[in-house]
Amino acid sequence: MQAKRLIMLCAVFMLLCTATVVADSMWGSYNGYDKAKVFVNGSELQENGVPAIIMNGSTLLPLRQVANSLNAVVKWDNDKKTASLYKPDVHMFIAEEVGKNYSLKNPFSIVDYGITRSFDVFAQIDNLKTNVSSVKITIVSPTGETVGSVEDTLSDSSESFWYTAHYKLKFAEKGNYTVNFAIIDGDNIETIVSKKNILSE
Repeated sequence: MQAKRLIMLCAVFMLLCTATVVADSMWGSYNGYDKAKVFVNGSELQENGVPAIIMNGSTLLPLRQVANSLNAVVKWDNDKKTASLYKPDVHMFIAEEVGKNYSLKNPFSIVDYGITRSFDVFAQIDNLKTNVSSVKITIVSPTGETVGSVEDTLSDSSESFWYTAHYKLKFAEKGNYTVNFAIIDGDNIETIVSKKNILSE
């Protein structure tokens, strides 16, 4: 009787330990550390080679993944083993026309599905603490196709500047068209630093 009770207690103990291990590493492990899931504004941060891990009670994330999710620029100096993160302030406006004095004529964010519309995208960039060679604005359809793209070289990269691009686009799909503002550095690395949606309905 005593032996049966001992075997049962051992079995219960093993089940509890197994449950704890499963709970601790429910997403698997990486190099001996428990993996973690991270969400930014409700969207899961996608693993790109190295996942988020839990070490000594802290969640560690790959810096480039974090930078991309926050629309920031990350630069790595391998000689100094130093990473620099830059997050410029970029505000975009979509309007029928942007005047010479940067006045906005008929700004909008919603269009009728199926129409063709000419419009300007106006971007105000501040607090850009790193040099860039060019800027690029792309428009991506609800199904992920690039339907508009304008890129311009900057002759003088400054911390604050304004930029305008013109488009003529048929809104052939229903849903959100994403307007992406990207900066391109001297190493030809393109980073999206701001996004805005145009809803076609």
